[in-house]
Amino acid sequence: MTVNDLIKAIAKRLKSVYPDRLIYVDEIPKQADGHHFIRCVEQKHETKLGRRRMRTYSFELLHFKSIKDNMVFHDWAEKLYFEFEQLNVNGQVVHVSKAQAEPGDDMVFHFTFDVIVSGLKDPEAVDAMGKLQMIGGISP
Repeated sequence: MTVNDLIKAIAKRLKSVYPDRLIYVDEIPKQADGHHFIRCVEQKHETKLGRRRMRTYSFELLHFKSIKDNMVFHDWAEKLYFEFEQLNVNGQVVHVSKAQAEPGDDMVFHFTFDVIVSGLKDPEAVDAMGKLQMIGGISP
């Protein structure tokens, strides 16, 4: 599972909640009022015991307010808290933690959260017989 897979899952969920709004992931255009922007703001990778690995991704969803959206922050935040408790990423369910919403002073609503993904690193290919040599022969 990659960060791009997570961004696609976030966009899909956001589109199901707000089908009439556009979602930006690369850059924010000048006429973004009323639409959303998704970005990964931080990534951490930890090595655990053996082949176990853990990654933490921090995401930010931005909603660019239009002039008439001043009173809808609480409804927007409440909806996102419930919709982003977990995500389906390529058939795997991941849980969202540390969700936080802020109205922002810059005409932008901010919704941040973390996704923690645990997994196993593929084992290294090793020749099972190693450097064993046959001495003698096989008797019939």
